[in-house]
Amino acid sequence: MEMSDNMKKIMGMILGLALLSGAFFKVNVYASDEPLVRSMTDYMYTSITVTLYNATIEDLNEIEKIYQEYTIISNNFNFKDDDFDEVNDYLSNPFYGQTSIYDVNQKAFDEPVVVSQKLFDLLLEAKALYLETNGYFDVSIGRAVDLIKQGITSFGYDEMPKADFDQLMNDIDALGRVTFSEVILNETNLTVRFTNENVKLDLGALAKGYATQKAVDYLEEQGITTYMINAGSSNIAVGKHPENRNWRLGLRHPVNPMLGLYAVVSNTDKAIVTSGNFEQFFTYDEIRYHHIISPKDYLPKQYYHAVTLIGDDSGHLDGLSTAIFNMPFDEAKAVVENLGIEAIFFMYDGKINTMLEDTEVELRVEEETESRPNDVESIAYILGGVVIVGGIIIVLLSINEKKKGANYDKEKEE
Repeated sequence: MEMSDNMKKIMGMILGLALLSGAFFKVNVYASDEPLVRSMTDYMYTSITVTLYNATIEDLNEIEKIYQEYTIISNNFNFKDDDFDEVNDYLSNPFYGQTSIYDVNQKAFDEPVVVSQKLFDLLLEAKALYLETNGYFDVSIGRAVDLIKQGITSFGYDEMPKADFDQLMNDIDALGRVTFSEVILNETNLTVRFTNENVKLDLGALAKGYATQKAVDYLEEQGITTYMINAGSSNIAVGKHPENRNWRLGLRHPVNPMLGLYAVVSNTDKAIVTSGNFEQFFTYDEIRYHHIISPKDYLPKQYYHAVTLIGDDSGHLDGLSTAIFNMPFDEAKAVVENLGIEAIFFMYDGKINTMLEDTEVELRVEEETESRPNDVESIAYILGGVVIVGGIIIVLLSINEKKKGANYDKEKEE
């Protein structure tokens, strides 16, 4: 049946209106002042929240894919054998089945293991950090990390009995010493080979920050400049603030969280990474034995309670914060100065040392914090959210609470 001229006109008008409304819808998606937010709990052993402005759902999907893939390739467990609450999440991950660090650890001493370009590049970054830090960052000491973490699992936050501590030290002493120099990376064939059977790769100090930087790189490629990525307990990246001002980030006291914030920093277009000794540790003889192991002697160091680094590359900072945590302060200062990054050191004796240029910081004395026991809660409410970074709470200023924030500053002055 042929369509009449009037019907053709009507259908044309309907089609035109449909296309026009679709065009308006697309414009509204990009022009909206409302952020797109996605929270993810299935990746990198943490909670990740991504907040984007002037972006699309597809952008959130692409970022989620980044975390999905790096969760799989950096994985150091056999999910088919181990009993994890997260097993189903990993088995349903679309990248499950790719060669992972677990596969490399199982085979690389016997034969070269072929890996993906992305995993190979991640290992190249680990090698670069190993060389740059004179061996203070070394992902080959996974067996030592495993022993310390077993102690933390058994006695977390509590005092380890002497007999157990002595046995742990004996087990650590019995480990064969390794370095990343015994990991052979073949760039032509994309293979990994170990020359020492005691090597076990553990990318826990690098993979999350590295994936976060890949997400930032994606946003920059798409021209998205206003965002916040909270990668759980150690890593955050912020772009421009939607109100064209700095983000305000609060650092919580690492020794006694009840004291509230010990510092508030203000910056934009930066990555902020923290390593600390207060989320995973046990004590022995009143000393904290935490999960950040020195490659030099396989033991945790007591130079700092927290080290926060601020710079441009989330992945690089993630590895550097681990390395610097194992360095005496004079060596740590030299690295920070040479690399042109910024740092805040919460020393083991309670002193706070800062090395800042562009970042503004407000240090809070203990007496002031104690006089306001609800400090953390009030700032969380005013600033609109709480982000844990290496056990330190980072509080992000809500873009919709500018007036409340101004009132809070006024109250402080009074």
